[in-house]
Amino acid sequence: MASYNGTLVDSPHRAEDTLRCSATIQGLSVLPIIFPPEEVESVIPIAQSSLTYVQQEELEIAYEGTYIDSFLQDYYYRVHISPAAIAFGAIVNPIEETFIVWNAWFETKTCSDVAKTNDTEYTLTPDDSSFSLVALEAETFTLNVDENGATEFIATITFTFSGETPVLRMTGTRVAVFPFEPSIPMMENLTWQTDIIRAIDGTEQRISIRPVPRQGFKFEVVLKTEQEQARLDALLFTWMKRSWGVPIWGELEEHIENISVDDTVINIDTTNADFRDDSYAIIWQGFDSYESIKIETVADNSLTLETHILNNWTGLKWIMPLRIAYMLSPSSWVSDADELGRFSCDFTIKDNELITTYSAPTEYESSPVLDASLVEGGLENKVENDAKFTDYGIDTFTMFSDSNFNIYVQRHIFRLNGKENIWKFREFLHYLYGRRNTIWISTDKNDFQQTEILGAAETELTVANVGWARNMSLNILRTHIAFTFPDGTLYHKEITGITESGDEEIIGLSSALGIEVGIGDCVISLLDKCRLTEDKVELEWQERQRLICRTNFTKVIE
Repeated sequence: MASYNGTLVDSPHRAEDTLRCSATIQGLSVLPIIFPPEEVESVIPIAQSSLTYVQQEELEIAYEGTYIDSFLQDYYYRVHISPAAIAFGAIVNPIEETFIVWNAWFETKTCSDVAKTNDTEYTLTPDDSSFSLVALEAETFTLNVDENGATEFIATITFTFSGETPVLRMTGTRVAVFPFEPSIPMMENLTWQTDIIRAIDGTEQRISIRPVPRQGFKFEVVLKTEQEQARLDALLFTWMKRSWGVPIWGELEEHIENISVDDTVINIDTTNADFRDDSYAIIWQGFDSYESIKIETVADNSLTLETHILNNWTGLKWIMPLRIAYMLSPSSWVSDADELGRFSCDFTIKDNELITTYSAPTEYESSPVLDASLVEGGLENKVENDAKFTDYGIDTFTMFSDSNFNIYVQRHIFRLNGKENIWKFREFLHYLYGRRNTIWISTDKNDFQQTEILGAAETELTVANVGWARNMSLNILRTHIAFTFPDGTLYHKEITGITESGDEEIIGLSSALGIEVGIGDCVISLLDKCRLTEDKVELEWQERQRLICRTNFTKVIE
């Protein structure tokens, strides 16, 4: 019979229920084994074995160190508030938010006190001074704030439990709506910020500093009654340097369907207007009859609201986006002989966003081509000499230029009518990103007087000699040409060379047009790559859904 002595390793059984022993098993060669005493006979038949029980002492080893908390301690054995902070943001109408207090202990915990600061700015439901939560129980609380109260507030709610005091923090900014309809014309401006580094050969490196354009409005409001004047005076006294809710009057939508109390969806055409998810809008019928609303989501034909409607609205009303703004410039107020008040102010929008949905109707070499139909006739061109003039007044003067080309500027006037055209133009302006991005612009005049028919497969255009080859030749600033047909068809080609041939000049084209072009069939003009001359663009609203924009473009080399 073989005998084996030793201490057996731990098994899945608890240590106090496990028999540690040495075993003598007749006729078997085995390693030490371990079973609870009550299981021994069922595992090894008594007839074939004999067991000698020997009690062994456990080996205990002491270690020194720091205990590191695990996920267990992060999640349990404490009271949680979720969320721990609530930012109400701009409060233009009543807002309701919820939070939970969760007992993550495995025993009952009692809150002995609920301490509140700035409790006049909100209401808490349930408003209990003490309560108990059994193991792993959570209780939901509701917070309500409205537009009445301090312009800005910070508040806390502290829950006192044994050994811990979790805190809920709240912030909010109340917004006063500027409900007065501005007179026409109304000015809007979009302003970017671009750094430009220009090399001697005319090439530019353009770096955008401001990711979203600043949007601003200049309003002039005619106050027809003393009541309107008093209402505005009261608003300005408290809110002039606070945040305002400013309706975007150029994007108003007429609405005639009834809107009822507790409605959370408004059926309205939102296309070609700047309604946004998680933003604001206003229902307006007059300076003393309006309701601001918080938008949750926007669809093409509806607005889904975050909070329900508070009033019944019937008949004709205007619904338009509402932006958060500040009066950063001085405002003026003038009363005339007819006792009419005229108030002028500038608003700067705080929550503008970049529009990235522009799709060019025509592209050439991966850049958009300006839609000539939007441009009013009578293009103004200006050439600037960037040379430096030095004159000390006692001798001859000197001139110096650190670039190879003059600065060419085109002034364009855009006249936009209708919601769709205005929205496309706004998308276009956002694409330009101030002075950063470029666009192809035709001079829209016959720069080349065609003298011979251009065949469908030909790549040489014959025109009257006006000195292009002699004075400009193949110039990097002007190397592209546009063919514009009366039906709006456009062809754009690169100029590969210009040579003189007696009274004519030969313009080399990068490829054939694929169609025959007869004399007088189209306008053949230079095609220039341009950017905005200034980072600021002004829009003059003539009336609802009609505006004018006058802006300059500078030719660039890329």
